[in-house]
Amino acid sequence: MSASAYIRELYEDLAGSRLARLAFPLILAAMPAYSQQTDRDLARYDNKSARSAVYKPQGAPVPQDTSINASAIADDGVVSAASFQKQDISPGSLVSIFGTNLAPCTSLAQSMPYPTKMCGGTVSVLVNGQETPIYYTSSGQLNVFLPMTTPTGTLDVQVKNGTNTTSDYYTQASTYAPALFNTNGNGTAQKFPAYSLVDVTNPIKSGDIGIFWLTGAGPAEGQSQGVTLLRPLTLCMGDTNGMFNPQQHIYTAQSGYPGVAQSAHTILSNTATGIYPIFLSYDNCVSGSKQEDLPYLGSNASSWMTGRLVGQAGKNITLTVNGLPVAIRTAPSGRFMAEYPK
Repeated sequence: MSASAYIRELYEDLAGSRLARLAFPLILAAMPAYSQQTDRDLARYDNKSARSAVYKPQGAPVPQDTSINASAIADDGVVSAASFQKQDISPGSLVSIFGTNLAPCTSLAQSMPYPTKMCGGTVSVLVNGQETPIYYTSSGQLNVFLPMTTPTGTLDVQVKNGTNTTSDYYTQASTYAPALFNTNGNGTAQKFPAYSLVDVTNPIKSGDIGIFWLTGAGPAEGQSQGVTLLRPLTLCMGDTNGMFNPQQHIYTAQSGYPGVAQSAHTILSNTATGIYPIFLSYDNCVSGSKQEDLPYLGSNASSWMTGRLVGQAGKNITLTVNGLPVAIRTAPSGRFMAEYPK
């Protein structure tokens, strides 16, 4: 298939003619089910967990009201729904709010546009005094869509739960605040045209087209073939030398889901088999989004091994295989992949 035909098919999928083929609806449905972690940077989605599993952010203890069952937003508790990092959020993005007694029910919005009240109309989120669409509620966590009309600068966030209203929580909003979604710490992308999730059993390789899902990509910058285009992002991929190399950009565009964008890139790296850090950048890999991990299959690999090292998340380790050293880098889940030594 020619490059132009690939792009046309990508556009057709993005415009909705084959949107059901995409895995993202499953990822989005699993988003509330976070693994319980003690480190925000290691938090990942766990679609095998019950939705009641709530990630508890680090930081100072939640401010406590003297009243019974008071509602409170946690310290550093308003974050990107993709990165969970303390960073600016952006208009048109998905945001998670962590705290205590935020809602009396656990519920996921069943349709779009998302409602501004949930749990029988008892729960709402105010940003600068305006109600914001909500798509998930639980006692310790809310997920909301920050409308594109939200101003940048300092935002005042409050949660109303029945007769309870949290204290004002102030956070910063920027026009652009890209953050990659991830699933279970194993995959960050889908391979086109099969839309199979990239993980250690299905690694991406040089020449493949990867579809990356993100939030915080900013306002529309144009239209093409029924697709709303966004500011182009560079995908930056690490190598064995610790350098980050820009991959070929195809497009960055809005998806069919509020607050969710899609960025397509052709993988150009020619490095050894392994799991490498990636991030999204607007300045050619000088700086950018929080790093995620991408399983990659080297062009010379005839066979490779995969595994998981418990308690060895995100580390550079040397294994001994058949008496030969093999250098690996584990993902946040502890998973790894490497070529068998020749």
